[in-house]
Amino acid sequence: MPERLDELVAPPAGRDFHAELWERIDARERASRRRRRAFAAVVVAAALVTMSAAGVFAYGEQTKPLDRTLSCPVPEQGGVNVLHLTAHVKGPPLHFGSRTAPNPAIALLVAGNPSTTQLQYVGVSSLRGGYVFDQTVCRTAPAIPLVRAGLPLAGIYRGSDSSGIDRECWFAAVVSVRLHVSLGRGGAPVAAQIAIRSGAKQRPAAYIEWTPTRIRAYVSSSCQVR
Repeated sequence: MPERLDELVAPPAGRDFHAELWERIDARERASRRRRRAFAAVVVAAALVTMSAAGVFAYGEQTKPLDRTLSCPVPEQGGVNVLHLTAHVKGPPLHFGSRTAPNPAIALLVAGNPSTTQLQYVGVSSLRGGYVFDQTVCRTAPAIPLVRAGLPLAGIYRGSDSSGIDRECWFAAVVSVRLHVSLGRGGAPVAAQIAIRSGAKQRPAAYIEWTPTRIRAYVSSSCQVR
């Protein structure tokens, strides 16, 4: 029997075998990247709650709307100035091996690698006290309008499947960003709007209308799917 096994010859690969193989590998890698981004978003949301204690506003009993505009530097990566914009509706808990994490709704503008080291400029999550305004590198700026300003619709995201938008945005060296947050009685955000304008000419770059179960996103061509 071993001799017969040694004599067996595999049939030649079909004409499309290698192309199909690489397509499958690429599809699995894309799915893996999506899972990593999803788990990174959960980590970000958890950090958001922790960081909000050091934010401009106290949280817990806070129920009045929060509204602030910041001027923030945009770090350079590979010769361009890059920020990351993420917004997702609330989804079911995430499971990664033995780890389980909540999957709150989030909307964040961050600098740095979104899956490792990052600095949150503004952000909101559906968790209690889930909001942040950066005080480390951003400074208070004149208010910018909370309007679409002619930006094209990128998508409307609903339900509880954690659908949403993830974009890498190439901006000028400085952006203005405004976050308006409405809070429920328990101190958790129930609605928010984020407006972003780029450079000295304040060109509209992105506008997000957010609730835990519905997001409407408008972005300029400077924000691409990552």
